[in-house]
Amino acid sequence: MNIPVLNQITHFFNTLSVAVIACDRDLKVQYLNSSAEDLLGVSRGSAAGKVLFDIIGKGDSRMASGIRNAFKNERPYTLREYEYETLGKRVMFDISMTPTEESFGSYLILEVHRTDRLQRLARETELLERQKHYREIIRSVAHEIKNPLGGIRGAAQLLDSELVDPAQRECTAILIHEADRLTSMLDRFMGARRAPKQEILNIHRVLEHVAKLILTAGGKTVTVIRDYDPSLPTILGDDEQLTQVVLNIAKNAVEAQEGAGTIGFRTRAESSFTIERTLHRQVLLIQIWDHGPGVPENIAERIFDPMVGANPAGSGLGLSIAQELVQRQGGLIDLGEYMGHTCFRIYLPFPNSSAAEEIN
Repeated sequence: MNIPVLNQITHFFNTLSVAVIACDRDLKVQYLNSSAEDLLGVSRGSAAGKVLFDIIGKGDSRMASGIRNAFKNERPYTLREYEYETLGKRVMFDISMTPTEESFGSYLILEVHRTDRLQRLARETELLERQKHYREIIRSVAHEIKNPLGGIRGAAQLLDSELVDPAQRECTAILIHEADRLTSMLDRFMGARRAPKQEILNIHRVLEHVAKLILTAGGKTVTVIRDYDPSLPTILGDDEQLTQVVLNIAKNAVEAQEGAGTIGFRTRAESSFTIERTLHRQVLLIQIWDHGPGVPENIAERIFDPMVGANPAGSGLGLSIAQELVQRQGGLIDLGEYMGHTCFRIYLPFPNSSAAEEIN
């Protein structure tokens, strides 16, 4: 690297959380800091001397236009909401481009700021607050309904004990059955009652169990594709509740494909991920994708709300319950895509993964 001043302050650049790239006027990369290496998945040594577009912005007219503007006006230019794929993910950036004239040469300094994390954090905060609000309302209403239901059931049982006519007793049996059915439905609305267990488990065993259930129910009409990372460590979680979460999502995927189609289970580790404003060094990512028609755009933002669902025949509770169960274990579910397919992503922190940092 032939930038003496940058050589003197390399340590300073490497302490910055923002990615920094330095190029000469021919757009040959002269330097990038540690944050840029992590963000772009390229080492400083392999990037040195390459054209900038070999590591970011290749074939993109917006990037080329922004650089021309910066050079033309000899002043900083910021490219807003620049979307680019890095490390297999589509990421949103703001890129500030600053031309410099120094005694040792002319350079272009790029500061690459990730903005998708802030957008995701805002969406997550809104989702969690909305879910909490809905759950409080639903539990309050459900509690008020269950009280008179208990009275109706008790009265029906008392009446049943005094009747001798089979036709009349059939009516009381219907009353008791319907009261029990409505009580069961309200229990589902109210969500999980017990706190999740904290037991060591291998998430791949949970996924395989659900895969067997789906394949048994679907027979030869359903295909399950597995893409597991075998190096992932175990997590602390509730086996039963996580099985219900994965099963709810997988069943929705099968129903979306009218009982026949493809479901994919994929596991990876995600670094520096924020859940409920807490930054985790590493979290488990479970992706469940399918070849279905996708979630209708008009309900995509509300897909985890109670009574919202793409299947008219469904209860609209499956995803809401799944979200609550995962949140109770410190995780989060969101909706995205994988290789162009609808994908639900479950994030669960690994034990002791908290970086003890709260995002404000």
